[in-house]
Amino acid sequence: MKNTKRKLLATAALGLGAVLLSGCTANFCSISDRSEMLYPYEQGVTVYCSEAELTAYKASEGYTSLNATYKGIFDSLAGPAISGNTNVYKYVPFSVGEDFVTFKAAKASQVNSIISASYNNGYRLPSIQFWAAMDQKVLDAAVKAVKDEKGVNASALTLNDTTNGTWCVNPYKESDTDGTSATAIPLDVTTSGVGNSILRYYGDLKFAGFYEANFKTESNYYQWVSEFRTSSEPGLGLDGTPNNDFVLNYHDSLVRIISAKKSCITTRTDTYGHYGAKSDWEVAISQKDWGYAWGRGFFEGLLVFPIAWMVDTFAYSFDPALSGVGQIFAIILVALIVRVFMALVTLRSQISQQKMQALQPQLAKIQAKYPNANTNQAEKMRLSQETQALYKRNGVSMFAPFLTLIIQFPLFICVWDAMNGSAALSSGAVLNLRLSDSIQSVLFNVSGAWYANENGWWTALGLYLIMAAAQILAVLIPRLIQKKSQKKVAQMYRNANAESQQKTGKFMMYAIVGITLVTGFFLPSAMGVYWFIGAIISMTQTLITQAVIEHSRKKKAGAK
Repeated sequence: MKNTKRKLLATAALGLGAVLLSGCTANFCSISDRSEMLYPYEQGVTVYCSEAELTAYKASEGYTSLNATYKGIFDSLAGPAISGNTNVYKYVPFSVGEDFVTFKAAKASQVNSIISASYNNGYRLPSIQFWAAMDQKVLDAAVKAVKDEKGVNASALTLNDTTNGTWCVNPYKESDTDGTSATAIPLDVTTSGVGNSILRYYGDLKFAGFYEANFKTESNYYQWVSEFRTSSEPGLGLDGTPNNDFVLNYHDSLVRIISAKKSCITTRTDTYGHYGAKSDWEVAISQKDWGYAWGRGFFEGLLVFPIAWMVDTFAYSFDPALSGVGQIFAIILVALIVRVFMALVTLRSQISQQKMQALQPQLAKIQAKYPNANTNQAEKMRLSQETQALYKRNGVSMFAPFLTLIIQFPLFICVWDAMNGSAALSSGAVLNLRLSDSIQSVLFNVSGAWYANENGWWTALGLYLIMAAAQILAVLIPRLIQKKSQKKVAQMYRNANAESQQKTGKFMMYAIVGITLVTGFFLPSAMGVYWFIGAIISMTQTLITQAVIEHSRKKKAGAK
């Protein structure tokens, strides 16, 4: 019973240690990166459309079902979106419930969620005019930015046409008039002056400084809220503008969405990822360098950044478009480099471990001389002395396994964080599986036709199965080799102490494999690919090492 408890505690400690150490490395995302990530999740409530689309909506039930008061509010907020521009119109679709207003644009899902939660907490809800005014602030800031930085006048902006290098307003190729998000307009940050959506390019201005600890003084959002509180415009002022309780709930709700996002390590400023409620936004992530990495921490500079740098460099080399296949080849190459590095660093340790296995017949004879070492201290001491003498004569270090773990475990955690933090791995997909998505999130995604691999369901399942099989084989092969070499010895020299040690070692080995398999279920799919390749390399290394040692043993036996 005590042994069982000890084993369970050891397993729990290993799992907890892996979780804690995985959080030891810092997040590479900058404040500007986080601002970029936030906007896809909260794009406001206003629909940008053509004049004809606005006219059509006012003839629909969404407008005609409103009472006179709400029709008046709707009309006051609808019309041309930009002064001097006849291409872009706007309106705010909403429905009036028993307790609060619900915004009908598909992009307003996060706003509706925050409103519902705030109502349940008893916070005063802001007015419809507040949300529209906030959207207008963002649009005005984007119009000014594109004029200052790109020389594009407000009158030249189109609704959603970016052909011939023009700039548009709407982030989608179609207006969000039917309550569903349309095709996203690609974001290009690599070519100066190329056509883009100004809201896709500059929408992050809404959340500039939002992730700062002192966001009340640093963020554009809070400054605009403060401005609305003193406004005399209908629906604004103190009554229509959110109080601090609502603002804090709004802030915390959005920050929670991106708190776990870590895909910000890249060697070049470019667009990456799958952000937003429908994962249809790539965002601009700024370039990171080694100096930035050292500023994040020791292991970040020593290992995490160099590994992520290799992933990034190889991925762009294989496929500059980062469509997915190039990232797979990058992971394979990085896995080979890391394992070769590990083999060189731990070579003496590995040889010592192999020698230790080869000495098991002699060790078994020694253990057979002291059958009561588990309970007799004198026998235990003599057993220890003879074991150490045997290892010393054969150049074996008893600390070799511990040295290997001391080197392997931090490297494993750093590889984990490099894969999780690599911006390149957050883009593209392989057989519909995005490498930044965890296997668990894909397998439990019931939306779409899972049986048709629409969301990469079958790819995720196949990856997990082959990764699990490879991990199990990588552990079993050394055990099978050892068991085969010690079969006769084990029958001749049975010893309770040795058997107890073997059972404990076997349990711990399978516990580590079990933790790896469970953890691999929740980690990014890129890590599953890495572990699969690593297991293949490990099996190959074991077989080669065993062949070399066996050849050396036969050679020595022949010389005698």
